[in-house]
Amino acid sequence: MIHYSINGYKDKLKVLFQRRGSVIPRILPFSVLCGCICLGLYWDRESLQGIFGHPYAHQIFSISVGFSLVFRGNLSYGRFWEARGLLNLMGSKWGELAAQTIAFDAHCKDENALRQGPAWRRHLVHLVSLMHALAIAQLRGDNSIQAIKSIQHNIPLSTLKTILLAVKNIEDPDPSISEKGFKLIQTIDEKLQATGDAPPIIVFGSMSPGEKEELLSTADRVYFLASIITKEICRRNKSGGLDVPAPAYARLFQLLSDGNAAFAQCCKIADTPVPFPYAQLMTLMLFVFALTTPFVIAAYVDSLPLAGTLAVFACTGFFALNEVAEEIDNPFGDDPNDLPMASLHMDFMERLHCVQDTKGSHFKFAAGAVRDEDDRAAFTSSPARASYMTKPYKVGETVAQDIRLPTKLTLEPISQGNAGNTTPNGPSQALPGFAQ
Repeated sequence: MIHYSINGYKDKLKVLFQRRGSVIPRILPFSVLCGCICLGLYWDRESLQGIFGHPYAHQIFSISVGFSLVFRGNLSYGRFWEARGLLNLMGSKWGELAAQTIAFDAHCKDENALRQGPAWRRHLVHLVSLMHALAIAQLRGDNSIQAIKSIQHNIPLSTLKTILLAVKNIEDPDPSISEKGFKLIQTIDEKLQATGDAPPIIVFGSMSPGEKEELLSTADRVYFLASIITKEICRRNKSGGLDVPAPAYARLFQLLSDGNAAFAQCCKIADTPVPFPYAQLMTLMLFVFALTTPFVIAAYVDSLPLAGTLAVFACTGFFALNEVAEEIDNPFGDDPNDLPMASLHMDFMERLHCVQDTKGSHFKFAAGAVRDEDDRAAFTSSPARASYMTKPYKVGETVAQDIRLPTKLTLEPISQGNAGNTTPNGPSQALPGFAQ
């Protein structure tokens, strides 16, 4: 994907004349041909005016072509943004899966499971990163696994950001960082061979020969990895890990399923092009427009230079709109205007790197600790909480043990016979269907 800025006039001129990612060079030959035809017909304007009589018929045809192009562009633009949103949803759900699984497993009670916990969680991160990498590779049409490269779990964040910078530079070249990016990326594990056609896809942990063999012999690698992750979570729970209540445990499978659903929707866009009859009809209408427009312009424009210029720009505008729609119709791939698939995967890898338990966290709650006056003010500002306080507090004192909870309420279904009953403390103010 091409990132650009149009804040000033220099940026606007740079965007105007940028060749990479532009559709204008592809349709310029047709436009120039239309201009030449118009200039050639200009010398016999009187005959053309006698043939056409009035340009009304061509105007109706031009309007029809314009509306068809607008519909075509809206359809392609909708597919483009839908694909971007689904990729975000897929990465978000699978990232939450890794984060919550690591959090649930970090405090298991079984001693044996506790000892095996760090190794199992690293294995889970490897599987989740590999699943996302295979999804990205499948969407961009890469059926091999050669572009998948491995890095260590405890890689420094600065090195990971360097890889991200280099991968983004491959998909959207920046001369100021190109040389540095390519040199740095080749110093990582397995000396990544970065090419513009297939940017590398990074995963945590190396793939074993057995994993590669199974992946190469599997028809749907993403769903195969999803099933493996499901089995690993179940196996870990049976061995004493993931010691959490059942609703929280079931949440992990829901996150995995939601990510799979988003990936399936991405496959829908990648595998289903715009219907062929519509694409064929648009091509036919554009060629008819390109052939008839020079006749009309030559017949009714008095200036020769203006006639040629209008013919060129009219054809350029109509053909360019169609080319833009075709360019963004399938946003998965390695074209300059496609979504930055490898970069999006590196963003996902950064999120996984954040949730790995490779080191302790300083963001741990100390029971009963009061940090500063702001914490005290935030705690006592709530009338409901302040009413439970038994005495005023000073900064530095603990509050965890001195909170008097309200009297426990017993909730019983209300029947029609006792709907107006009262409690010893006064009239009942219960929620609909319950009484105090």
